[in-house]
Amino acid sequence: MPYWMWGAIVGAAGGGVGALLGWLLERAGLKVGRWLSVIGVAAGLGLMQTPAFRNMIEQLSVSNEQIEAAIVGVAPEVFDYLRVSFPDDYQAFMHGSVEAVRSGTKKGEVAVRSTQIMQAIRQKHAASVRLAPDAELANLMSVTIAFYEMLLRDDPAACAQVAISGPASMAGTALAERYGLAMMPQALALFQAARAGIDTPTVRRAPTESDWGMVGEAMVAAGASNGYLQAIGEPNASNPDTCPALVMFLKAMNEAATEEGRIVRAAYLAELAAT
Repeated sequence: MPYWMWGAIVGAAGGGVGALLGWLLERAGLKVGRWLSVIGVAAGLGLMQTPAFRNMIEQLSVSNEQIEAAIVGVAPEVFDYLRVSFPDDYQAFMHGSVEAVRSGTKKGEVAVRSTQIMQAIRQKHAASVRLAPDAELANLMSVTIAFYEMLLRDDPAACAQVAISGPASMAGTALAERYGLAMMPQALALFQAARAGIDTPTVRRAPTESDWGMVGEAMVAAGASNGYLQAIGEPNASNPDTCPALVMFLKAMNEAATEEGRIVRAAYLAELAAT
């Protein structure tokens, strides 16, 4: 993987997005900063902040089973899939989340703890994500793009914040209540990709500099402006180009219908899962 991608991976509750256009920025004479966009799956983030869940845990007589049922009820597709496909991980998540609730931890801290547990589960399966068939990887990228497009339409400032600081930056805030559940399709798509990588592994060669450069060329061909390139080189939450540039970058990677594109997607999404 190119050195400028390794340098830009951020270990937050989401994954890291690499500065895959570093070579282009250098050729354009722009300062190459750390591209801090974090697009990974903070699946525990919104679970503890819905009114139904809060009402449940505020009852003194609530049982562990009721807490677990409340969690599952917030995102049944994700947790039903996790329970069937990764039962040990399901139990680990539920045990940690229930213990956090029982400890009397503040609600925002419970959400952060759940996010940390989910991050560890994701990291555990990063190697399997790399081996997933391309259909599953393309789906994971597509739902990620959809999440950022939704944020961009609804709240551009929040989109830029999450693009730079990651989904974990929403924990314990009003943004988590508004958008936490919108990240659940990413969680489901990631677990589906990991399961497919275990059941039907696809072995690919490592990507080359030329493979990564193709993504930059695709962005330029799609009409990336100098402002977008500047936003990638110098990420700034107040820059209105930050989130649109991220969306264009992800689309360029996902729409590459070549062997090189499939190789890049697999490597990128595996790094995302591993951070």
